[in-house]
Amino acid sequence: GGFIPIAADTTSDEGGVTLLEPTQICFNLIDDILENVLGDESIQLWRDLAPTRQALKDVGIDINNPYALGTFGDALVCDYYDGRPLPGNIDPNSEVYLNVTFARNWYFTEALWGAVQQRQLLSVPLYNYIFDYFDRKAAGTTDLEFMFLSTAETNLIDLLATLNIMTADCLMDNYHAELSGGEKPHPNCNYTEFASSVILEFYNNSGSPTVVFKYNN
Repeated sequence: GGFIPIAADTTSDEGGVTLLEPTQICFNLIDDILENVLGDESIQLWRDLAPTRQALKDVGIDINNPYALGTFGDALVCDYYDGRPLPGNIDPNSEVYLNVTFARNWYFTEALWGAVQQRQLLSVPLYNYIFDYFDRKAAGTTDLEFMFLSTAETNLIDLLATLNIMTADCLMDNYHAELSGGEKPHPNCNYTEFASSVILEFYNNSGSPTVVFKYNN
């Protein structure tokens, strides 16, 4: 969270209010998101997942709002990658697992990076930090050859969403394709899971700076 700017509100392209700050700072963020950010597509997804929510309820897991579904999806993913038994004995290859983890990915991405202003503002501190090293390397004022940043997935999404590599829209397109058994229309649009990484390689051959961007999810 060190690269997330000061809490702010902005008006989205659709005229609604969107929030630009993490839940750790603003404790009424969730209520504001549920009231102001979630639009028709978000509401429709919640309705479409009614059978999934019922399946969870049948095994003692009661989900009553999109945020709770996303939070449960986050716990589900953590348990899966940590090799722990999944709540309710959910099969990681099941449609329930697919639906819950997608909801976690999509609601989070839509709420925090859904609007152009959000993607622009949230990415500025991290890009400035990286570009500062590129500038110094190009000017020959640093001997640094390699820099490693360990971050949460939010910082990776800052980079990916700004470059339109991963957005809420392409996540939704891929999800529908996967449900129907088809190929993903956006093969590079994948949510940042455990051990995901972005590699930025800087070259200044012949005085012409070039950056190679690599994403491994």
